[in-house]
Order: sequence, then C-alpha cells, then structure tokens
Amino acid sequence: LPFFLIVPIITGIMLARAYASMIESEFWKRQKNYEVKGVDESLLRKLYLQVAFGYTVFFVNLFFLVVSTLLQAYILRNIDARAGYFIASTIAAASVWLLAQKNEESRQRRIREIGR
Repeated sequence: LPFFLIVPIITGIMLARAYASMIESEFWKRQKNYEVKGVDESLLRKLYLQVAFGYTVFFVNLFFLVVSTLLQAYILRNIDARAGYFIASTIAAASVWLLAQKNEESRQRRIREIGR
C-alpha cells in the first residue's frame, strides 16, 4: 500500500517541478524587447503568461502521455502490470522534468550569448 502512494506522489512532484520550470522558461522566452504602443504592459504580461501556461500544459501532458504509453505498451509489456505502471510513470515524469531543465539551460545559454 505505501508503494501505491509513494510513486504517484513522486511523479506528481516531478511533474510540478517540470511545469514550474517550463512555464517560467516559456514566459521569459516570449518576452519582447520592444514596446507595443496602445497596449497596457500588465495586460500584455498576463497574455504572455497565459500563452506560456497553455503551451506548457499541452506540451508536458502530451510528452508524459506519449512516453508513459510507449513504455507500458512496448518496452514494459512483459512484466507485471503494476510494476510497469510504476516504472513507466516514474520514468516519464523524470524525462519530462529533465526536458524542462534542459529547456531552461538552453534559455539561459541564449541569454548569455545575447549579452556578449
């Protein structure tokens, strides 16, 4: 029983961190360095945040779904279904989290290159 609670909690934590990292990265990636006349700055920032949130939710959920489904259907099909579920969801969440970290590192590297 504790294993049934631990794996979803760990998966949820990894996905929450991936969401946070990706939303921040996408939000700052979409920030423009020029002024838009006739538009309230706070409204524009809210719209950028909504776009970043929508993109992140779609991309992270799609990636998690595809990776976990492929793992369960093709790679882990010969092991116990419960173990396959635990392994697939944990590996998929970890890969999404890693992808989010790489996205943030890439954004930081581009900022440093532009600053030179």
